[in-house]
Amino acid sequence: MIPKIGGQAVLEGVMLKSEKSMAVAVRDMAGKIVIKTKNLVPNSKRLFLYRTPFLRGFLQLFSLLILGMEALKFSVTVLEGGETKKRDTLLFAFSAFVAITFTIIFFFLLPFYVTHFSKKYLIFLDNSLWFNLYEGIIRIIFFLGYLLVISLMKDIKRVFQYHGAEHKVISAYENGDELIPERVIKYSRFHPRCGTSFLILVILVSVIFFSLFKTENIYGKILLRLIAFPVISGFIYELLKLEKISLFKVLFIPGLWLQKLTTREPDLEQIEVAIQAFKALDHKEV
Repeated sequence: MIPKIGGQAVLEGVMLKSEKSMAVAVRDMAGKIVIKTKNLVPNSKRLFLYRTPFLRGFLQLFSLLILGMEALKFSVTVLEGGETKKRDTLLFAFSAFVAITFTIIFFFLLPFYVTHFSKKYLIFLDNSLWFNLYEGIIRIIFFLGYLLVISLMKDIKRVFQYHGAEHKVISAYENGDELIPERVIKYSRFHPRCGTSFLILVILVSVIFFSLFKTENIYGKILLRLIAFPVISGFIYELLKLEKISLFKVLFIPGLWLQKLTTREPDLEQIEVAIQAFKALDHKEV
C-alpha cells in the first residue's frame, strides 16, 4: 500500500505532508517556485498518545493546524519578498489563536445561543432531540454561509484553485500516474480524504453527540459544546480511516458535495506548483 499524502492550499501555493516530511511550494511575484521542506517525526516514533485510537485524531488535527499555520506564514513571507521577523511569528501565533476561538464561537457556541433563544418562539424545541437537530441545521447554515461569503473573495478563489491542484496531484500519485501538469489536470478536483469532509462530518455527528450526552443546565450545555470538538474529531478520524470499505464510503458524500465550494479548477501553472511540492516531499515508506 502506498503511503498516504495529505496537505492544504496556501497563498499562491500548496503544502503537502507525508509521515516523514512536509513540503511547501509557493510561486513568488517573479514567477519562481520557492520551496521549503521540513523533516517530521513519524507517528510510529512519537509519544504513544499519537497511536492511541480516538485520542490520536485530535492530536493529529492539532499538529496539522500548527503545520498549516507554518506553511501559510512561509507563503506570506515569499509573496512579500522579505525575511520572517519575530513580530511576524507572534502575529501568526495570535492569528492561530483567533482562528481557533472564532471556530469555537461561530460554529459551536453561536448556533447554540440562536437555538436557545428560538425556544421562546418554537415550543417543539423543548424536546432535546428537536433542539439538537435544529441547532445542527443552524450550524450547517452558518458553515455554508461562511464558505459562500469567503468564496467571493478574489484571493480565496485562487486558494481554492490551489486546493483543487493539491487534490489532483494526490489523486494522480495514488493512481500511479506520471506527475506532469498535462496528465494531472485530467483528475478530479474532489478527493474523499479532505479537511472539508472532516469538518462537515464533525458538524453532522455533533447532532448525535449532543443528543446522547444531554443536560438541562445551560452552563452544562455550553461546557459540552466546548469539549465536543476534540471528542468528535477523534471519532471522525477513526471513521475516515475506513475509506476503503464500501459500507463507509457514503460518509464521504457530504464532503465531496461541499468541495464544490472549497475547490476550483486549477490551471497548469498552479498544478506545476503542487507537483513541485510533492517532488520535494519524502514520501517513501516509513
